[in-house]
Amino acid sequence: MGKVIAIASQKGGVGKTTTTVNLAASLAMLKQRTLVLDLDEQNAVGFGLGLSRQQMEHGLYDVFLGRKKLSEIIHSTMLPYLKTIPYGKGTLTDEFERFVRQKGSAPLLKKYVDALQKSCDFILIDCPPGMGELTIYALSAANAVLVPMQCEPLSLKTLTQILKIIRKVRRQINPDLVIEGLLMTMYDENYRIAREVCQQVWASFPEEVVFRNVIPRMEEFSSAFAVGRPIITQDPEAEVAKAYLHLAHEVIAKRKKELEDLAAGGGGDDEARTA
Repeated sequence: MGKVIAIASQKGGVGKTTTTVNLAASLAMLKQRTLVLDLDEQNAVGFGLGLSRQQMEHGLYDVFLGRKKLSEIIHSTMLPYLKTIPYGKGTLTDEFERFVRQKGSAPLLKKYVDALQKSCDFILIDCPPGMGELTIYALSAANAVLVPMQCEPLSLKTLTQILKIIRKVRRQINPDLVIEGLLMTMYDENYRIAREVCQQVWASFPEEVVFRNVIPRMEEFSSAFAVGRPIITQDPEAEVAKAYLHLAHEVIAKRKKELEDLAAGGGGDDEARTA
């Protein structure tokens, strides 16, 4: 069974979708069967992975409404081990909003994710910005949540909010949800405040909860996204490409340890569960 990681943030513009696309591509480069599920109506994951507009015409939105089967909206990418499911051409308004409120999509999303886990090593869910209904559904269906944080003071304030929501989801809906890790993004070592924010996060949380790899601020992202390619395929020698590859190694190592603990009858990562 694959591990399901929701990538979520209370604050927009922190590199959430960029992290989803590039972590997924890095996992795939390491021959991990990876699927990206896009819950953001902007369909940015599809653009970042090179899908055509026609391929993004239908997606999870249509599955929720019964217009498409799940198998019909899974798309291959330029990487053999990487597939993706777009959100589709719709918004969380009108018909879809009525559907969500009347029937509830949380159980449906978990049902779909559970079915997909059987053929994947990792499923990454790109959540919309903020902590709205679709993000809560993603946390309800996930094993873990990865939280990208821009290296600025405001990120520390919004971090408190998202941790409260994670605890609430764990308490009321998904008791097995853990924190995969806090990921520092857009890091520029030339800025004192960026260094200070990183040091504060590393000092405030257990080592198991904070990724030691940081994602640098680099211009290569824009050019890679513009042509629909993850940075590791566009410029594998770039510093940021190497950073995401190191992150993928961390995620794989954490999964390996979890499986070993499970086989040994261990209780898992208590630090990640209580952070």
